[in-house]
Amino acid sequence: MKTILAVDDYPDILGIYKNFLSKVYNVLSADTPFRALKMIEERPVGSIDLLLTDLNMPKMKGPELIREVYRLRPEIKFVLASNADQSDIQPYLEQLKAGGVPDVAFFEKGKSRDELVRLIESLVGR
Repeated sequence: MKTILAVDDYPDILGIYKNFLSKVYNVLSADTPFRALKMIEERPVGSIDLLLTDLNMPKMKGPELIREVYRLRPEIKFVLASNADQSDIQPYLEQLKAGGVPDVAFFEKGKSRDELVRLIESLVGR
């Protein structure tokens, strides 16, 4: 079973992710980017397949977390989630790509849970 690390500063959002994604994936959660980094550092290489992170969090934004995780574990796939739409997120995605982080997917939080599952499935399978 593939493992997803979901990162969001809102516990309710983490609960929602864990509730519906755990039907298909092993879901770990962290309520801060710093906890997420610690979890990644403590786990063996290859034990986390995908990082699902919120865009706006206190002290460290999602794109900064993605850069740090990519530096540590370039094999991990990434989904950046936000309530904003694709056009608002595009500059962040372009900055990540210019900084050497390839293929960061975007998920608009208002979309259906099934769409998120399909997006994750397209990146890491089941």
